[in-house]
Amino acid sequence: MTRTIPWRPLALALALLAGCTSATGAADAPDASPGIDGTAPALDAMDATDRTGADIGPDGDPSADAATSPDTSVAGDTASPPDTSDPADTSVPADTASPPDTAVPADTSGPADTASPPDTSVPADTSGPADTASPADTSDPVDTASPPDTSVPADTTSPPDTSVPADTAGAPDAADPCAADPTDSDGDGLVDGCDACPEVPRVLVYGVNSDHQHGLAAVALLGCEHTVAGVDDFVALLTSGDYGAVVLDMPDARPEGDWAAELLDFVAGGGVALLSTWRPEDVPGPSLAATFGAWAGPDASAPRAFRPTWYEPLFTRPFDLSDATFAPDPAANATYHGPTLAVAAGRAFARFDTGAAIVQSNGGRTFIDGFLWDDYVADDDSDGVADVVELVANQLVAASRARLPAADHDAPEVANFPAEGAVVRYDLPILRGDADDAAAFVTVYTNGDVRAWPIADGRLKALTPLEVGENYVSISDRGRTTYLTLDYQPQQNPRRVRLVYALASDGDGSFDAPVGEPSDLSSATRRLALGGRLLQSMVGDRLAEAGLGRRTFRLQRDAAGQVEVIVWHTSIDTTTWWGMEGAALFSWVWQHQSELPPCDACKTVVVLGMTHFDPSQGGALAHTALGGGGVALFGSATLYAWAQSLDELVPRLYDATFVSALSPTLLDDSGLRGTLWANYATGLGAVLHELGHALNLPHPTDAAAIQNRGFDHVNRLLVVSEPGSATTAGVAAIWPTAEPGYALTNAARLRYHRWLALDDVPYGVTAPPTVAIVGDEVRVASPAGIRVVSYGRAVPQPNGSVDYRVAGGQVQTGGVAPSLFTLSVAQLRLLFPNDAELRLRVTDDQGNFQDDAFVPLTP
Repeated sequence: MTRTIPWRPLALALALLAGCTSATGAADAPDASPGIDGTAPALDAMDATDRTGADIGPDGDPSADAATSPDTSVAGDTASPPDTSDPADTSVPADTASPPDTAVPADTSGPADTASPPDTSVPADTSGPADTASPADTSDPVDTASPPDTSVPADTTSPPDTSVPADTAGAPDAADPCAADPTDSDGDGLVDGCDACPEVPRVLVYGVNSDHQHGLAAVALLGCEHTVAGVDDFVALLTSGDYGAVVLDMPDARPEGDWAAELLDFVAGGGVALLSTWRPEDVPGPSLAATFGAWAGPDASAPRAFRPTWYEPLFTRPFDLSDATFAPDPAANATYHGPTLAVAAGRAFARFDTGAAIVQSNGGRTFIDGFLWDDYVADDDSDGVADVVELVANQLVAASRARLPAADHDAPEVANFPAEGAVVRYDLPILRGDADDAAAFVTVYTNGDVRAWPIADGRLKALTPLEVGENYVSISDRGRTTYLTLDYQPQQNPRRVRLVYALASDGDGSFDAPVGEPSDLSSATRRLALGGRLLQSMVGDRLAEAGLGRRTFRLQRDAAGQVEVIVWHTSIDTTTWWGMEGAALFSWVWQHQSELPPCDACKTVVVLGMTHFDPSQGGALAHTALGGGGVALFGSATLYAWAQSLDELVPRLYDATFVSALSPTLLDDSGLRGTLWANYATGLGAVLHELGHALNLPHPTDAAAIQNRGFDHVNRLLVVSEPGSATTAGVAAIWPTAEPGYALTNAARLRYHRWLALDDVPYGVTAPPTVAIVGDEVRVASPAGIRVVSYGRAVPQPNGSVDYRVAGGQVQTGGVAPSLFTLSVAQLRLLFPNDAELRLRVTDDQGNFQDDAFVPLTP
């Protein structure tokens, strides 16, 4: 259905917005990509004067580059930059005597009150008519005459202690016989501290007709008390009450009597059970597979190799099986080789090419294997014991440990992904959820990747890298573990975002950095590659949280599937680069994209590697933040604060070291906050902001939005708390209301953007929507159907230019989009009584844009 976005009075100091300005009113040229008729916004200049001292001429053309002012006579001509014929608001530099807009952070006057969520809610895209006749409220200015209060709550000047033993997934706090140190000092193949088998209850072993008796060998290897049962006495022994565990190595011969029903009762009563058998679906009575939390299909006609999840303790404790391949014995000659399994009420620890190989269920107390233990005899670690025997022993220990009294807290919960069946189209999703209030961190295991993530006031955020296909993720907190399966299916959209690191012709790729900080070309490309993945994740997260689906752009990758950072050796030298400012930098980059590898379907993020802070000039050379026309441009002056790898991310985002304490020759571009973490947040967020302009997103009036000053706070999308800085005392726990997002009309535009289509979608409509005023009606039409109509309010800038900022609109994301949508001019006048006109920006169902429609509101 169609909905009108609420609006509210705007009270926003224009000085706070001077760091985020754009050229406006320009006729947007069609995107240069062949066959794509979406429109590109005019050049955006964010903080041009504050960052670079750029001098924008009165007509919006760069005065330093008048000879190459944009040629807009031919739409889509990629030899010339986007139209900047309307003036950009860059005549008034950002107010460096006062702090940046702090309307977004939670209670920045002191430590956040985590007893209840901070009241910072700003409905997405709900800004209403600005009262431009009166100034923004500045009655409570920040006192900048005295040094900022840099006191922070305890433990916020350094990252939380997230160091954990490598072997802690699922381990209880106490009574763990397996030491965290996986040392095997006596060479018996067992981790020290696991030799006595104290956790395993008395075991009943059934192995009639098993050629290798691997089940019995596993129990004997552990040294646990056990009894061997036969066909005729199995049921009697099982029901005697003398056993807490049963191991069924059952390639064919089955016990007498109603053994399946008794086994079900045994498991239901809290017993431990391991099962390897053929054709479980043929057993009369209760479903044998269901007893073990699985569905069973037909048996395999040949033994199969399976892929373990090596990071799980199941494959490392008490026996380290990291060298095991689990290839079957080619001499195995049985007719059946184990069932094809699917998880019904548990989780899979290993997979065949199709189907699960190992399923754990019943609170962890049972395992069913989709293979016959007899079919595996390899000893890949050459310790004299078949690897499958050690695997069965590990299963018995894991299932027995699940019987221990549970920790007195709940397992972590992931709220934004289901436990099973989630398909993810990018490789670094943000997990959100809850953990125990007393938890300091959780440990996340995925595909051998182990990483700890801090917890604050029970809030959980973590990022986990995925491999193509199914990924088994576990999130553990002091012995309690949550499992989920994420299926990573890479995007197939031919349209991509590519990352470029631009060097001067005489440059070597090094960038400004403190002493001891890696700053060579390799470090730069690593920082940008991770940064690109973080931007991709944040866009997907923001759209999903807005209820618009987990969509994001596709990053350009190399043949090995890694994010590609193109190193661009430009045709001009360092001195020439340093002689350009602001829009002149953007103009040069935009006009010389032909020096890059051709890509008709690319949006391009360019980071300038020759940026250098010069204290004598009081600013950075070749540093800017600009976006538009399919290009996002940013300088590298604060690249020193960016993480080189995912392992560095949390420490970097909690590093409250002041840049001024490191070196006087480093740029602090953090919105006056001064710290390393803030420079990382602002730098990464600025690139996301400018990429938004490259993707046709305008500024909103909502100060908390990413396309406004909310980009300063993108760190809050990645971690759960915030250290202190020169302007804030820190945020002890970040609630969702304090996280930046997209204004709703911008988010909805991204939802239908062709660069965010997940696959190669054919488009039948390529013409932009039309807007016509007939009497009192504004008629918006497209044969593809109208999805978004946003209202752009004229916000006058001090230099006489106008920026049309989104202040509400109409969004329809469900059902069939109407081909004709009408608005009443009279109703728009009621909504915006002080405005002379509105600029409408229209998005249709096939990602076509119309951004140059103006509706007069004066009678």
